[in-house]
Amino acid sequence: MSRGSRVIHVGFGNTVSADKVIAIVSPGSQRLRQLVKNAEEGMKLVDASRGKKVRSLIIMDSGHVVLSTLDPKTIAYRFHSGEGLKYYYGKKKEQSQAEKE
Repeated sequence: MSRGSRVIHVGFGNTVSADKVIAIVSPGSQRLRQLVKNAEEGMKLVDASRGKKVRSLIIMDSGHVVLSTLDPKTIAYRFHSGEGLKYYYGKKKEQSQAEKE
């Protein structure tokens, strides 16, 4: 990841480099399930779901496939809005302040 590149929060504190993302898709089709299987066999599968239900696949330019519990629309919104980590850590900070009160 180059210095100053944008990162996108994909759930459970995990991030991906926005510059490296090729596609964000739902895992519904048989072809995408095969893509996940091939990535797992090729040691290019990154499971950022912590065993929860996978709602999106993030396909990276290196051939890696990232599994996420977030909806593809949510990730796409973060990707296009530029919120990425700023959004994630801003929400965490708001929650911490609310708990203190």
